Amino acid sequence: MIIWLNGTFGAGKTTTGLQLAGRLANARLFDPEEVGYLLMRTLEDHEFRDFQDLAPWRELVPVFTQKIALFTGQHLIAVQTVLREEYWQELTEGFERTELDIFHVLLHVDSDVLAERIKGDEDLAVACQWRLDHISDYEQARPWMEAAADLVIDATQRPAAEVAERIAVEAEQRMAHASSLCRGIRLGGVAERARDQEPVAAQCGVEGTLPPRPVLERARRRIHGPMGEEDFRARQGHAGQRIAAVRRRLELELPAGAAEDGRCPVRILGRQDRSQHDTSVSTYCVPLRVGLRG
Repeated sequence: MIIWLNGTFGAGKTTTGLQLAGRLANARLFDPEEVGYLLMRTLEDHEFRDFQDLAPWRELVPVFTQKIALFTGQHLIAVQTVLREEYWQELTEGFERTELDIFHVLLHVDSDVLAERIKGDEDLAVACQWRLDHISDYEQARPWMEAAADLVIDATQRPAAEVAERIAVEAEQRMAHASSLCRGIRLGGVAERARDQEPVAAQCGVEGTLPPRPVLERARRRIHGPMGEEDFRARQGHAGQRIAAVRRRLELELPAGAAEDGRCPVRILGRQDRSQHDTSVSTYCVPLRVGLRG
């Protein structure tokens, strides 16, 4: 499963994503912006306002996501604002061609609270005006975003830990339901082949249950299934500082040289979402970035 956290800039997506990665079993962060940065460097001789305007970004993100999920065997948490409906539709169509179940979550924050939050964020002051400029874009896009979301959470007054817990509960229920559906499809495929084709024992010595037919496999998959130079620099500054800022807020201690690896042990002190039940210090593996090993 890929849990896509959507919402305008400053809604708390990154903070919530880090909390969620620690709350869910077998999950890691994936930043679709990294695909965008790759394309910006590769296509620097082309004119474009935002890397999301590049068709390759919308085509590659589902592919990257699937490959990383298959390689790691983990659920992925994507933190990325998508305000253009047609772009989200393209992404959705791409995910439908994979084996990933996409869980689209919208984090909403009232505009006045959002503006105060952005203005008071000293860690990301370099991107302050850029983030403020996108509040009106979000309000215009909010109707379709709410309609397209599987879960809408008003995070105006809720702490990130509470939001992450709500998402985790919904995601776990969805995972359990999808697993049950897949088992039913596989069993149905075995029964159909046993009825319409030769017995299992007669098929070249194959023993045990048969895999589902291609048509059933496709059914299973369905069940699972803007930037100028100033904007570019603002987005770069925003992306380069937000993870560090969130980690400081969460009081994360990183070992020396952690940035040299794609993943590193992170000690989380005083986790708010579990403080009522467990005050012990927990250690999780949080990815710093996605890289290709050569």
